[in-house]
Amino acid sequence: MRPRQPERVSAVLSDVAGPRVALLPPDVPAAWAAAVGPTIANVAQPRRLDADGTLGVVCESAVWVAELTYLAADITARLEGRCSRPVTALKFTVGTLTRRPAPPPAPRPASVDGRCQVLAEQLTASIADREVRAAATRAIASSLARRPR
Repeated sequence: MRPRQPERVSAVLSDVAGPRVALLPPDVPAAWAAAVGPTIANVAQPRRLDADGTLGVVCESAVWVAELTYLAADITARLEGRCSRPVTALKFTVGTLTRRPAPPPAPRPASVDGRCQVLAEQLTASIADREVRAAATRAIASSLARRPR
C-alpha cells in the first residue's frame, strides 16, 4: 500500500463540506491592510473569501460597517491584483476583531550632551536654510547621543 500524498486543508474541507467553505488565503490580510491603510485595518479585518469572490470583513462597529459599505467599490478596486484570488465584492458585519499584540514602545529619546550638540552644529554649519539646518542638527545630535561609545 502506498502512503497518501499531503493534501491542502481547503481541498479536504471542500470535499467534506462542499464548495461553500470559505477560507482566507494567507495573502489577504496584508493586501487588505495595504489597500485600506492602518486606520481602517485597525477597525476592520477580513475573515473569509467565498468561492464567488466575496470578501467577508468584520468591523468593530455598525458605524464602520456603514462607512465601509459606502467605500466598498473603491476598496474592491484597490484590492484588485493584490490577492491570490480575485475579490469581486465585500460584505461587512459587526463582530469581535482579532487583536494583535501591541507593538513595542518607541525607544525613549536619548539625552543629548554638549559634545554631541557641538559636533552636530559643526556638521550642519554649511546648510543655508535655517529651518533645515536646525532639523538636521537635532537629528544628528540625537543619533550621536544614541550610539555606543
